[in-house]
Amino acid sequence: MKQTHIPDHEFFIDWDSHNRKEVERAKLLYQQARRVKRSIIFTETGIIVPCFKPEHESYTVQKPALSDSQFEMRIFDETGDRLLVWDSEDPLEVQDAYKMFKEYLDKGWRAYAIGDGGKKTKRIFNFDPETEEIHFDEKKSVVEKLSSFAKNFKEIQMTPRTRPGRR
Repeated sequence: MKQTHIPDHEFFIDWDSHNRKEVERAKLLYQQARRVKRSIIFTETGIIVPCFKPEHESYTVQKPALSDSQFEMRIFDETGDRLLVWDSEDPLEVQDAYKMFKEYLDKGWRAYAIGDGGKKTKRIFNFDPETEEIHFDEKKSVVEKLSSFAKNFKEIQMTPRTRPGRR
């Protein structure tokens, strides 16, 4: 059986039930997500999908449930949306998470603790291996934002306004 990478975050699967290749790919993703104990739900209702059926045409694969000792760090950067999960009872995993946290702070990024409902709660400056979820934002100064805007604005070509019938 061909292996497909299952992302660590929640993702959506959709397919055309009349396209055999799309159905096969969706079924493979469904089976692999089940194999790694991921919950699969109907996107519209949130009800757990009991089995794969081609006529359903879409499912949402929920992110893996964390154990009581697991925590996560989410980073949106040039490589995309990355998720680092560590176990607070494993010193090597905590050390790796600390290194990544420090690396992003040293680059000038801002770290925030994420509270219930997925909202940023407070900015954090020190790594706590038991902060449930950490989110990083890339720090850009006002000067950087304005210079980027000015650069993009210079590339816009202006044409004179004309009105019909006037010379």
